[in-house]
Amino acid sequence: MILALAGQKGGSGKTTTALAIADEWHRRGKRVLVVDLDPQGTARTWHRVAGENNIAGPTVIAMGTNFHRELEPFREAYDHIVLDCPPKEAEAQKRALMISDLVIIPCGPGTTDLWSMKATLDLAADAVEFRPTLQVAILITKRDVRTIQSGDVAASLRATNFPVFETELRNRVEYQEFPASGLGVTRYNPAGKAAAEIKSLVKELEKNYGN
Repeated sequence: MILALAGQKGGSGKTTTALAIADEWHRRGKRVLVVDLDPQGTARTWHRVAGENNIAGPTVIAMGTNFHRELEPFREAYDHIVLDCPPKEAEAQKRALMISDLVIIPCGPGTTDLWSMKATLDLAADAVEFRPTLQVAILITKRDVRTIQSGDVAASLRATNFPVFETELRNRVEYQEFPASGLGVTRYNPAGKAAAEIKSLVKELEKNYGN
């Protein structure tokens, strides 16, 4: 599977989610490649920290604007390829939509997060029209159940034309902490609630979108 984490807005949790899913797949014995398309290089830094601490994990590489062509030799070598798309880079996201099996669009809990989704959803709709086999799903991130606004945003997302994961990622400190360890969140704190959310997300992903 080629899985892309996409979205025009920064801060929605794309990289955090990409690393958490990739590392959970690695924990389950899958061969996983993370392609860091973000110039900030957060995924590459996470991988470097893992190497410095002798932690085995997914392979992480950087690719440029021609990644949609450069990926072809890697398809047979890995069970899953995870694309960490940069924000505000419509062309990179268009290319990711053209080669991915599944695109996850994370959305934070605020009204402005919802507003910023329109451009990404429009891109996704155009891609699905061109590639009917492309699967697109929305993931609610940083959810704070104590706020009314968070619930309103979740309801609005479920009214879009794209499916929304039943699993939601709450606003938990483990998501902020785990990258500095070089581990994914399910290995960083196996008994934590964030780990349970990612395990649930991967289970739902594999059940509904193929493994």
